Amino acid sequence: MSHNELLLNNCKQNSFEYNIGSAVIAKLNNNPIIAFFYKVEKLIDSHVLLVDHDFNTLFTFTFEQNINQIDENTRDNYRFLKFTNDASQLLIINNENFYMYSTITGELISHWSEDTKHHHSHSISYDNSKVISVYQHDVNVWDAVSGTKLYSYNNNSSNELKMIMHTKFSRDNKYIIHSGFKTPLEVHDSSNGELVHTFECYCTDYIDISPDNKYILYVNSLTRPKTFNVWDIENNCLYKSIDVDINFKSRINFTDDGKHFYCQGDKYIGYIKEGIINSRSVLSLINIESGQEVNKYVCPIPSTTYDTEYSSNYEYMVVFDKNNLYYWAL
Repeated sequence: MSHNELLLNNCKQNSFEYNIGSAVIAKLNNNPIIAFFYKVEKLIDSHVLLVDHDFNTLFTFTFEQNINQIDENTRDNYRFLKFTNDASQLLIINNENFYMYSTITGELISHWSEDTKHHHSHSISYDNSKVISVYQHDVNVWDAVSGTKLYSYNNNSSNELKMIMHTKFSRDNKYIIHSGFKTPLEVHDSSNGELVHTFECYCTDYIDISPDNKYILYVNSLTRPKTFNVWDIENNCLYKSIDVDINFKSRINFTDDGKHFYCQGDKYIGYIKEGIINSRSVLSLINIESGQEVNKYVCPIPSTTYDTEYSSNYEYMVVFDKNNLYYWAL
């Protein structure tokens, strides 16, 4: 283990009798809060539980599930959870329905529906005012308070198959950036959806824009999964490529000072037993100027059996499987 590789300790854990579908974690009032979907056996209703740092229940949200909405192939419904950046609100998507709840009072702030349950990307603006939803190459932007659609745009000007995979708001909420399959990196005006910049670089994975809106961070896991690229917006050119010794999995983010970025991936440790790889979820902090790894946080639980999520500011990590939740402070 290198000098900057930290195996996480001081875990908090809780087990539940019901099945956990997905979980997210955030920081609210200097403590973590966790939200997760769960399903009681033989019941169709979907539930979301919001708990505090000691796993005490804060609020429970229940949604009736129409059996006709369940996909016949997966026998499952589309579900998505995301906290706002300040953790004061929680976005819950259950099939075609979007719900925005207050994490402080538990009250429903807004609700709206779309005509498809198959989404490829969602994003919430940093001021909590807008929500993006994407299906293939169609982008819809919603008012998060009223639940009304503000505008839509389609970035496919030809009959060629294109698909937007990831979207992100800039920190000043002025821009929307997105990437996808056969789609160049694009920057749009968040007030009306108008195209501001198109860059001749392609990325099918997660992206982020620097706090000063000067650079875009991206990676293409299909071709170079360990190479992270920083694109110069003003000069429309590649500023720097940085290789990181992890198998990229998901999520990249600039730090608030714009001098570093986080990237999440897997590191293969060995074998648990014959045929089963012992891989651990890894979060690396990279200095952009030097290209060097500053810190690496390694989850002690094999990621082959658990899913991992991080808070938006990377102060907490939550790991979950069918009946268990674990979290750490980073």
